Amino acid sequence: MPKETFFNLDNDKRQRIIDSSVREFATYSYDEVKLSSIIKSAGIPRGSFYQYFVDKSDLYKYLFTHITNAKLEYLEDLLINPEKLSFLDLFRELYIRGASFALNHPLYVSMMGQLLSSKGQMYDELLKDALDKGLQYYINYIEEDKRLGKINPEINSHVLAKLVVDMTTNVALDELNENSKTIDLKKMTKRIEDIILIFKKGILKGE
Repeated sequence: MPKETFFNLDNDKRQRIIDSSVREFATYSYDEVKLSSIIKSAGIPRGSFYQYFVDKSDLYKYLFTHITNAKLEYLEDLLINPEKLSFLDLFRELYIRGASFALNHPLYVSMMGQLLSSKGQMYDELLKDALDKGLQYYINYIEEDKRLGKINPEINSHVLAKLVVDMTTNVALDELNENSKTIDLKKMTKRIEDIILIFKKGILKGE
């Protein structure tokens, strides 16, 4: 995590460093990003950077936490699920809300896309654990729906959760690959609706 000197900076300078860093990591993979580019873009002396962070890894992990917390705050009321939505309905609402977050923060999504694509050491340290926790969150809801008789008890909870997460993640990555400048929320929502309909209705006629 950053040193205390970073948090002691005025808000504008701290945000400038964050924004400059996110732009670089959204454009290039972790290994390709050069600290010199971030330092130049942020308009700070190289020595000052090391007063704020230990190294590039320290900066990246802070940005990952910063983005994760921002998204969790955006989803917070849904994660509590006060309306007791079923798993698929809850997932739909979370995805649409998440897509709206992505629309408002495209660079955050691009940075995560770089991380997902790299599958390197930083992926193993950060994103794999986060995805595993998210998967367990969904598994718990599936198990609850089974208990309430909403989902066939023969369904493998882990497989269902993994299928839904992988499919919807791929929709987001496909959208970024097709149009790196803007996110088509309507198009993404339609694709998610189609995926969820298949899960709800199945593919065999009359089943």
